[in-house]
Amino acid sequence: MSLGFAADVGEATRAGFGHRFAGVRPAVQGAKDPVPPYWITSQSNCPDFSLEFPIKLPEQARAIRLAAGSEVFAAIKEFVEETSKSKSVTSARGEDARMDKMRWTLEAKTDDGKPQFPEFQRAIAERRLREPDKHSGIQPPTGGLVTVRDVICIQNLTVWWQYAAARREMKERYAGVLGSNSVHYAVTSEPGLDGMRHLPVIDPEIGETMLFHCADVNAVENITRGGFLARYGGNYGTADAPRYGMLGQGSYFSNELAKGLTYTRCVLCGDFACECRSLETKRKLARTTILARVILGNVRYYPALASLRKKLGGRSAIENQFRPIAHDNPMYHAAGGPQFDSAVSHGFSARKLFDFGSEANEFMSPKDQLTYPEFVVSFVMGRDDVAPSLREIVGTVLGRYQGRSFGFLRNKSDASQKAEKLLGDAIQNGRSDEEIGDLVLFLVGVKQHVNGVKPDGAAQLKTDGTFFRYLTEELQKYGYLAVA
Repeated sequence: MSLGFAADVGEATRAGFGHRFAGVRPAVQGAKDPVPPYWITSQSNCPDFSLEFPIKLPEQARAIRLAAGSEVFAAIKEFVEETSKSKSVTSARGEDARMDKMRWTLEAKTDDGKPQFPEFQRAIAERRLREPDKHSGIQPPTGGLVTVRDVICIQNLTVWWQYAAARREMKERYAGVLGSNSVHYAVTSEPGLDGMRHLPVIDPEIGETMLFHCADVNAVENITRGGFLARYGGNYGTADAPRYGMLGQGSYFSNELAKGLTYTRCVLCGDFACECRSLETKRKLARTTILARVILGNVRYYPALASLRKKLGGRSAIENQFRPIAHDNPMYHAAGGPQFDSAVSHGFSARKLFDFGSEANEFMSPKDQLTYPEFVVSFVMGRDDVAPSLREIVGTVLGRYQGRSFGFLRNKSDASQKAEKLLGDAIQNGRSDEEIGDLVLFLVGVKQHVNGVKPDGAAQLKTDGTFFRYLTEELQKYGYLAVA
């Protein structure tokens, strides 16, 4: 059995993905659907999720790491990486959901009233909140090419059976009604441009498909434990005048991975745009996306050119019709009459020239039971390369600083001389990268001390000094420092 993808002409990547990814659409048997066969044959259980962070699942649930040599892993890796190549998306400047996360980072407190997040992450959040000002120099994040590291299959029986029952009910409700052409699946490009990127359709009769959902680590944990919960869609307005996401309140997805990437945050610095690395492995820190099953059913479309009207004349009447609608609105749950199961906005590069409403394809599901978080994909932005050691990088900085043109004629500040000696001694004495890293973070002002004390005789570098500039430039170049 295959994914059940339609055999569209020119869709080699999608067809190959479907051919090798066996058993996604099992037959309906009895009161509950059987689980996909690759759940049973998946390789090894990793109860702590075995990613950059621990995630615990409830009973009747398992997190299975797919073996790198398995067909399912290879198919998903190819699909995710090819999809990320197809399009680059830059977030809207000062976008609500991202700014809301940054404000939360600043305001969150522990039970005893202390800041929940470390000073470093709060500094990053303050910096990101300056993004709405075009003159701040802070650019919105851009999503593009990724490299897959891990694929985790979420085998959560409680959520699966809820989804399977809803799928069975949808098949009965729409039998002979929607038809295979009723869901007008969005594409990100046409043949002859950068390759067709259709949705990987599992069942065209009800619009069952695989979509990306990118979220923070804590949200990924909550979703894999209990499924997608539309009621948690954020209200950016007030109780009396709610204002949710562009398509209303619900769980948001896209077939364009680049769109979702602008919402993922680094587990170290907390920002949306960085290349932070592990001092231990010299590799980039991984982020995650959920590759979820979503049943679109009867689609409510965001009208054509609505986003363009917004750009030309402020908030459009169309947008104001969608954004206040909550997930429990009668239009999604009305009995005995027409109802919608999802809302969809086609991106600018949709199949029909004038059938678009946003910069990227977006899908909103207001019904929890019509979604299932099947795979968590761990990836890094760009190539999964290995950077030089911190010892090598600091050595380059010292050589550059000492060898600058006419350096012998320039006066070095007391702080620069002490920093130069401190780092030079650390390299000469064979200090570890972790120890050198602590010294560097102190010198550039990220840490206020090293192991609880200030280094003997050292002071933090002035931000307008040459040594500070050389040091931060080289660290940023290799992803060891996120602060610009």
